Formats: sequence, C-alpha cells, structure tokens
Amino acid sequence: LATQAMTDFSWLTKDRKVQQTTFADSTRLVANFDARERKVQGRRLAAHSITAFSPEGDAVSYQVESPH
Repeated sequence: LATQAMTDFSWLTKDRKVQQTTFADSTRLVANFDARERKVQGRRLAAHSITAFSPEGDAVSYQVESPH
C-alpha cells in the first residue's frame, strides 16, 4: 500500500471507533479501535484490530493483544 494513493476515508460508527480507509487499487483497511468486538456492514471486527480487504475480496485481520 505504500505506493497507493488514499482515495477515501470514512467513519463507520457514530462513536468513530471504527473507520475505513480506501486506496487507489481498491484495497480497504477497516480499523476497530474499540476495546470490544464490533459488527459493521455484516462483518465481525475483533477488538483493537485492523482488517485488510484486498481488491480480490480476500480479508486478513490483525489484532493487538492487550497486556494482562
């Protein structure tokens, strides 16, 4: 994504804890900054996670682990 222009940004929830960034190649990153799982656009998003959606429709999620 380093070579792709960012083409769109939006908040997906009213509390602004879930956001989406879209890039020129249609890759989308959806970040959940909430401490709890959220469901947005029919998809469950783990707490403190980011999900990358490729132009082909594949999805890869990354989650920050909280110290216990």
